[in-house]
Amino acid sequence: MKLTFGPILCLVELVICFQGDEFLNDDQRHLVKCVNNVIRSYFTPGRNIHVAIPIESRESEEEDDEDEDEEEDEEEEEEEEEEEEEEEEESQTVEIRRSLDPDEILKAEQMHIINSFLTLLNEEIVWPLMISSRGYSLDVYTKDSNSRTPPIVRKDDAYIIFTPTDISSPSGMDELKDQVGAISGSILWDPLVNFLFVVTEHIKESPQSIVETILSTFWARYKVLNSLITIPYSRNSSYENDTNAFHITDVETYTWVSLQSIEKCMEFSGIVKVDRCTKETIKCNKSSLKNIISKTPSNFEGCPLKIQSPLRNRNTLIKENGELEVINYTEPEIDFVQLAFNKLNFTMKHQNPFTFSPNYPENVAKATLSLVFDDTDMSLGYMPIGEDMLMYSDPSIPYIFLKSMWYVPCGRMISRVTTLSRVFSLTVWMSLVASLILVTIAIKINVNLCSFQKCNESHTYRNVVSCFISLFAVILGVSVVEMPRISSIRVLFLLFVWYSFSINTIFQTFFTSYIVNPGYKSRIQNFKELLDSGVEIGYDPFIEYHIRDSPDPRFIEAVKRHKECRDRHYCFGRVDITGNFAYLDFETMAKWYATLYKNPRMCNLEDGDLIMMIASHFMKGSIYVKIFNSVFYRLFESGVVTKIYGDYNEDIISGRKVNVWLVKISNETLTDPDTKELQDDFIKLSLNHMQACFYLLSLGYILSIMTLFLEICVINLKQIL
Repeated sequence: MKLTFGPILCLVELVICFQGDEFLNDDQRHLVKCVNNVIRSYFTPGRNIHVAIPIESRESEEEDDEDEDEEEDEEEEEEEEEEEEEEEEESQTVEIRRSLDPDEILKAEQMHIINSFLTLLNEEIVWPLMISSRGYSLDVYTKDSNSRTPPIVRKDDAYIIFTPTDISSPSGMDELKDQVGAISGSILWDPLVNFLFVVTEHIKESPQSIVETILSTFWARYKVLNSLITIPYSRNSSYENDTNAFHITDVETYTWVSLQSIEKCMEFSGIVKVDRCTKETIKCNKSSLKNIISKTPSNFEGCPLKIQSPLRNRNTLIKENGELEVINYTEPEIDFVQLAFNKLNFTMKHQNPFTFSPNYPENVAKATLSLVFDDTDMSLGYMPIGEDMLMYSDPSIPYIFLKSMWYVPCGRMISRVTTLSRVFSLTVWMSLVASLILVTIAIKINVNLCSFQKCNESHTYRNVVSCFISLFAVILGVSVVEMPRISSIRVLFLLFVWYSFSINTIFQTFFTSYIVNPGYKSRIQNFKELLDSGVEIGYDPFIEYHIRDSPDPRFIEAVKRHKECRDRHYCFGRVDITGNFAYLDFETMAKWYATLYKNPRMCNLEDGDLIMMIASHFMKGSIYVKIFNSVFYRLFESGVVTKIYGDYNEDIISGRKVNVWLVKISNETLTDPDTKELQDDFIKLSLNHMQACFYLLSLGYILSIMTLFLEICVINLKQIL
């Protein structure tokens, strides 16, 4: 942070030149003491105070004359060295006699007063002061910084503004506006803290007009709420003809009061005198000052606040000029804020709604701009607290926390088409084929050995092909044509039957299990696996606001690969049915889809969640932020917002309420999957699916019985004939 205050050097010179208040008369000392007492009663001791003095910054003057000074620097160096000793000895005289212009004399006297005031303020309590003047610069951004986020700085806790010497003239008022305007342009500016305007000019006439002009101007232009003004006033008529003397009998302190009506809130109503400091009574009335610090009433008498909202669930009425007028909103956030309005006795005045836009962030940006241009007092409607929003508005405390999660396809059932190949591994199948070939060769060798011993084996086992087919029938569990006749071959054949029976039992067990439940494919478990999987990613543009500014580098990759998806019926459906899509959305929306479409096959990831903080937004420096926060705190801590939002979500999930956010819309980016793609490739097997098998089995039994009956009849007929 770089702070550049040219006037500080000037003030240091004054402090060095004029230690104490030797150059002040009694009236000026009286003014300093009265202002000092007001400050001690009005400001919190030890807090940072920004003191603005009405002089031009020397830096700005030096910049204007920089080119001319460069040419004369060399010539003046020698002269400055010679005059240095003389200036040190005559510094006090030179400072006073620098100009004989009356305006310059008044400014010098004012600087004496400011110097004495600051000295007196720090003698008793070391009060942190930051001093500035017109033309000062405050550079809080580094030149090589590309961040849009303003640095975290501590704003000013209070302001003391010394008015120009000719404040009663229009030019003096313009100088004061420029002086405050320079302060309000800095990042340290805070119009909601305590302000004290100090008039050092001798006011001979009634000060009420000047006080009212200053307080009303800075309330209307800069929304300076808690402001006081101290002004010296002479009630002695004998001083009226003395134009050069500085005579003070009273130092009066004023503030302003606000008026609440059905037409307008916080309207400037007038000024009131809160204290009078005379030479006889230096002390201020502290009780009076404390009572006027807060000007915000607890009851605003039904005054209207203009509300702008991009919400969609609303009832509207078309005016004669074709514009839409909002009658009411059916949104939980409006219901919650309405409780605060009722507590403070505000009237909610809805502005004309925006035209419907499928891109909700566009309307959120429009609602924020309405605050910037002072077209509305308050904007709300799922408007999150984020980097961009903080640059243009002041948010309330967050009262709704929306959790968004990544939803990916759950593990899909493995296809039954590959069940046969999954029962045994390749090595088991190869060993089964090898055993079949080896047993066939062993039987053939035994048959050949027995032929020398004149053993009579059947033709089935003497032929290699027929022997192989018989053994293959044993593996399948089918009966063979005949049994072997030789005992050694019978033993080998029996062992192969037992081996085949074991293999068949194991195979049928696994095969039946896989038919009923073929198992699940592995699913995506975390955000890293999602990015590595290559699955398409989608989310609503509203959520993209938080993803884009997330410090997590994984979201940068998600932004590059994402597809815009606004139709929740389609987006969740693609995750559920097709299994080739991942979607980021609010947890409530996923529950709604799970209730609408029974047993959806959607799972959420272990990480990659986002929390969106929803709040109401006000114009920068608005006085209503603190007012509403006090009520929002109590409503939030009591659980009212949780109850309202929970009941609303239950009504949406159960279908008792229609939500415009969930209406099917035409998707412009994604193409709807065709009918074949949407069909499920897995059907859970049940007894109903086995009815056709039982029908075919029954038909087979009937045909077998009929065939047997016909064979018996044919045989009997042949015997008879």
